[in-house]
Amino acid sequence: MTVAPPPVPQPPPSPEARDEGVAEARAPADTPAPEASVAEEAAPDELWTPEQEAEVQRMVEEYFRVPARDWIAESAIRLAQVAGVKIEGGAFGEGQLAIDALAALVNATGGRLGEAESPLRQTLAQLQLAFAQGVSVPPPA
Repeated sequence: MTVAPPPVPQPPPSPEARDEGVAEARAPADTPAPEASVAEEAAPDELWTPEQEAEVQRMVEEYFRVPARDWIAESAIRLAQVAGVKIEGGAFGEGQLAIDALAALVNATGGRLGEAESPLRQTLAQLQLAFAQGVSVPPPA
């Protein structure tokens, strides 16, 4: 059984398209919607260059090829790094948010992160301790 890669993501709307969408959302019901330009109607699929499309396709193939647990572990590591920097800098609220997100990832995966799980749990415990110690120390006068 062959599994096809997920569809290629669509490009984000241009600033002009976003602005038009906001204007349409705010326009009263009796105001006609702005007309789409002829160029937009003629070539809706030409939003990206062939190089950009190839890059997106490469990214999609990589997302498909790499196991989900690796992507999750990478995200958890990034959250741990953010938490550490925030705590060191005294931004305890933001540090706590990153720690909570890391804990949610590690706990929600329930043992499915393979060999990355134990170090991530140790890192989480260290960050929680650093946070507790950091918030208990009064700021320098």
